[in-house]
Amino acid sequence: MSVPRLSTLSTEYLKVPVTARRGGAAYDPTGDTVEFALTLKPAGSAADQYNEPSSWTAGAWWTEGGAYYAVVNVGPTGSITSASTAATYQFWIKISSSPEAPVKYVGDVMVF
Repeated sequence: MSVPRLSTLSTEYLKVPVTARRGGAAYDPTGDTVEFALTLKPAGSAADQYNEPSSWTAGAWWTEGGAYYAVVNVGPTGSITSASTAATYQFWIKISSSPEAPVKYVGDVMVF
């Protein structure tokens, strides 16, 4: 994922491509629960320093051309409003699917 740049005044969807496999075969993940979080990136952080989320915001699923995307609306009038000050944030995704519920760091989001 390239580093998205968002204005503090902008509300936009951020989307994450998702490929799901179960038992070695591809499957449609849109029945799974998807959630997102933004956390402030530690100042002067190396790639291995993270602020893991303590709360999550419900996301949604989009399909385009047979591909699956998890999406969330970020900004002052979006689902995630925590990015209201200029800073670099860490973007997280959690997909709840029995028996797994992976939590993954997606990348950084720069808010200016």
